[in-house]
Amino acid sequence: MSIEESRHRLKPIIDINDPHVQALGELAVENLYSKNSGEKLKFVRVVNGLKSDKYIGPGFTEVILYHLVLEAKTNEEINWTYATKLEEVSGGLIRHVFLSFEPVLPYYKP
Repeated sequence: MSIEESRHRLKPIIDINDPHVQALGELAVENLYSKNSGEKLKFVRVVNGLKSDKYIGPGFTEVILYHLVLEAKTNEEINWTYATKLEEVSGGLIRHVFLSFEPVLPYYKP
């Protein structure tokens, strides 16, 4: 956990099936992993997660920190679990800052 994360109390996301939470997971798969790795994952669902309360970030923007655990289908059609961290920043327009995306367990292609 980074120093920044330790300042913000993360709480379990009560409604993990909330369309907004599911959309964040899908954005993470499409915008972070698939573009950076060259591997095309297909988003399945967010299965668990943590969320901070809103806090004031740089430039007086409101920020919410998310830690999500999600399932995505690999090129080999295998469902695999990934962990991602992202910030949702609002200051006029809402933007997403993707901090990390990695498999929960190492993935070895068959």
